[in-house]
Amino acid sequence: MEWVATFSGLRNLLHFFTIRSPHTMKELQQFHPFMDRQQGSANMTSQKMDDSTLKTLSNATNAAKQGDLDEAIPLLKEVLSEYPDNEVANGMLASIYLQIGALEDAEHRFTELLRTHPENPLARFQLGMCYLSMNRPQEALSTWQPLLADQEEFMAHFHSGLAQLELGNHKESYELVQVAAHRMPSNHPLYPKLLEVRSDLIAVLEQAE
Repeated sequence: MEWVATFSGLRNLLHFFTIRSPHTMKELQQFHPFMDRQQGSANMTSQKMDDSTLKTLSNATNAAKQGDLDEAIPLLKEVLSEYPDNEVANGMLASIYLQIGALEDAEHRFTELLRTHPENPLARFQLGMCYLSMNRPQEALSTWQPLLADQEEFMAHFHSGLAQLELGNHKESYELVQVAAHRMPSNHPLYPKLLEVRSDLIAVLEQAE
């Protein structure tokens, strides 16, 4: 019964992360190590726009930061009507769709964004989060796999561990979570939950022996 209780706790934690993991650009700036590397590329992309469209994108960004998603969405669509492959506008719109639970729209936007900008790690991470939210953990794992080669990465490792947990692969889950635990700063907002997941995984693995 103790093993069952521990496993139930792990499932509850998985639900917590699927629902509560960061989806907005503001949250991702705090949570995700790729965000700073993304910023320079985003600025260069925006600079290629005409002044009017750049202003529209700026208004959309401000609206999104203030939580006015109903205003941001049509502004982003207006930008994309002129610049359909724009990396920033596509990424923001996809993130908003993910935030409001429009998962199929988010999947489509992130997939298209990676088609035109395959080296965008933030889009890859969020597409994986989209798959995890859609109960498609194997696709999430495949999407995150290229990110795991980064020697400083921890978010894709951690969430890949959660995806392996969803698949019932406790050993693989523990190995990924352990890597994330070594790399994630101790003052990171998710660090206490990571330690909780790791502790419960250790208990499950020990009881299974």
